Amino acid sequence: FPVWGTCLGFEWMMEAVGGADVLTGGMDAENVSLPLNLTAAAATSKLLGGSDNAGLRENLSQKPLAMNNHKYGVTPETFYASDSLSNTFDVLSTSVDLSGMEFVSTAEAKGDALLFAVQWHPEKNQFENGMVGDAPYEAVNHSPEAVDASYAMARAFVNAARQSEHAFADPADRESRSFYKCAKTDATYPEFV
Repeated sequence: FPVWGTCLGFEWMMEAVGGADVLTGGMDAENVSLPLNLTAAAATSKLLGGSDNAGLRENLSQKPLAMNNHKYGVTPETFYASDSLSNTFDVLSTSVDLSGMEFVSTAEAKGDALLFAVQWHPEKNQFENGMVGDAPYEAVNHSPEAVDASYAMARAFVNAARQSEHAFADPADRESRSFYKCAKTDATYPEFV
């Protein structure tokens, strides 16, 4: 089954594979939407690859569609210096924070493993619309291209999940674990996560 890590989940995945010292602090990437600097691996990746995603790759690389909200990250130098990371993941993109520091922004597992990691927040383009007075709570890009990028990430993950043969033996057990059984709250409003 696939595993997806967003932001802190990205950081946990990098630490789980590369060790606790792979994160660099002091990044200036809070409340900012950035473009992705795609690597050659992106065009043939499970997440962004294929001719159907050519427009997506163009938009992600030319427009600030990737909402970031982090102080820690993995620099390309640290990533490639780690045999564990570079033997496990392909870097699909990097981004540059507001102070000019480059960080790995999108990665996926090599081979058939279905591990996806994004340092940015694709879900916010569609779903975070919090307001503080008359102003948006965060600098989230809600353009059609940004929403399309969000949908493309979800579609890629769901398509990976469809490859899984895991299933609940008992439908009642499946139902008891359904997302719809989760408690809902707006306790952190206007913050989404």
